[in-house]
Amino acid sequence: MDRNYSELVVLRTPGRNPPLFCIHDGNFRHMAANLKTDHTVYGLRPVNLDAKVDFGVERLAASHLQQLFSVQARGPYRLIGYSFGGLVAFEMARLLAKQGEYVGFLGLVDTLHPSFVTDLSPAEILKFRKTLLADRIRKYARNLIQGKIQSVSADASRFLLKKVRPIAWNITKRLYEALNRPLPSRPQALINEQMWRSYTPKEYPGHLVLFRVQKAMDGGKEFDGDLALGWRKYAKNGVDIQFVQGGHGTVMEMPHVLSLVTKLEPYLVDVDPH
Repeated sequence: MDRNYSELVVLRTPGRNPPLFCIHDGNFRHMAANLKTDHTVYGLRPVNLDAKVDFGVERLAASHLQQLFSVQARGPYRLIGYSFGGLVAFEMARLLAKQGEYVGFLGLVDTLHPSFVTDLSPAEILKFRKTLLADRIRKYARNLIQGKIQSVSADASRFLLKKVRPIAWNITKRLYEALNRPLPSRPQALINEQMWRSYTPKEYPGHLVLFRVQKAMDGGKEFDGDLALGWRKYAKNGVDIQFVQGGHGTVMEMPHVLSLVTKLEPYLVDVDPH
């Protein structure tokens, strides 16, 4: 691990009001630059792991909290996370609440609950899979008929990459071990995916806001049955749902991020003391 690596990054300063912590930093630069509220904005970066370390969401959240406490000793705390970072933000909020700290705002940007499918009844799972299959067949057929070969190719590439990435890493790992050489760093996307799959969120006693795109996780109608993407039963004080522009891969980019900024700002103002 690089000792000079810092998890905490300043995205915007200074501000009169308690800071907003964003997980993870690189996704929130456009949002921070366009916020009109008077907040310092910090980003938290993924822990700089070496390839042999197994690091779950719980440990990552605890590590981030140590950084958070270094600049804000007491609440109210404001947290927002995008995609996998939303899981980490949720766990950070849960740990803060467990310690008796006040979380004034918790936002998740297009974050799917890891147990979204497994929490469904057998009948709901069957409906989910049928809807997923039918939606994808319609999408691929429409793109083929319209001659959108590039879209079909991009969809196929994403599907194959998701399947091949873990296999490729295991082959690489075994090869380096056989040669008795230090392992290279795992791809961050693979680390996040492994942590996401192994994380089982516990109930959070507070309230959260879910900012979701129309087609959550760049999916389709299979997510329409639960607009909260599986979070309602895990947030004791409820879930607000705000629809924002863009897709999963573009919601944090200009110009779509301006929609997120507009929906986010009232939540920050509501808990400010000024």
